[in-house]
Amino acid sequence: MGDEFVGVGRQQTMAFWCKQMLNSQNCRQLKNGMRRNSLCQITDNFFEFMPKLRVLDLSLNWSLSHFSVVEDSVQCGGNELLIKELQLLKSLISLRVSIKSASAFERFLASKNLVSCTQALFLQHLSGLHFLKLSSLIDLKLLDEFVICHCTSLEIDWGWERLRHSMITGAGYFQKLGRVRIEHCHKLKDLTWLIFAPNLNFLWIEDCSALEEIIHLNKLGDGQEVTKHLDPFVKLKTLYLFSLPSLKSISGKPLPCLKTIIVRKCAELKKLPISSEITKIQNLTIRGEESWWNELEWEDVATRDTFLPCFQANHD
Repeated sequence: MGDEFVGVGRQQTMAFWCKQMLNSQNCRQLKNGMRRNSLCQITDNFFEFMPKLRVLDLSLNWSLSHFSVVEDSVQCGGNELLIKELQLLKSLISLRVSIKSASAFERFLASKNLVSCTQALFLQHLSGLHFLKLSSLIDLKLLDEFVICHCTSLEIDWGWERLRHSMITGAGYFQKLGRVRIEHCHKLKDLTWLIFAPNLNFLWIEDCSALEEIIHLNKLGDGQEVTKHLDPFVKLKTLYLFSLPSLKSISGKPLPCLKTIIVRKCAELKKLPISSEITKIQNLTIRGEESWWNELEWEDVATRDTFLPCFQANHD
């Protein structure tokens, strides 16, 4: 069987195959087969039959919460047992996973093997997670997609001392992080930690009622000396801002690579990080309510007129 399941595109095919072949010795040779599958249930010791599995994508398995073993329902629903099973995959080199409980997240962070190979991390409905230590994510070197959804009590704890050491030594933080999506996180007031993602090209923020600024450099305090060489959002191409009633500022500098800005229900946002001298106007699309566009503040009338052809009014 070997690598012949690489690139299997149909979810039903993979789900059927897993059910039929789970107890077969052929599974022991599987390396790259489990991509974007539709598993809803994982039995106890499921991954023991796949010791050579290297690529695993469970990031879209929203309904994956059932296990055949008898366990506490909170653990099952939060997929702590899934993390335990994943630790059996010693050959894993690529993992995309969704985590739905604080205890499962803690178990995940404690596994050097899982952390070192994770390329996409989805944190959902972690009501028990009140503080996310930025320093706890320092070993996610391969992370290219990070999603936080419905973590309503979550705040970001910088863990500044470890962060400072990382920056001074040149180790960096989220060097590969390209896509970030944050939704329904009502305690976040800023996302300044994104300055440590120099290759970020896609940012989606939705329904974060307390968010006032995306980049708040004054928050760094003495750390501004360590981070002064950082250039936030220099590669950002796509920016979605939805239902952010408190948002007033995105970035203090114009963003040179922006191609798409979509804004809805952000009445307090009066300025955009664009400049006729830096932003490539011919490639830019701005979408939002016409009433919002008319209230935007510009350097001068000429600048407003320059970007007017880029604007498309929302009609829904």
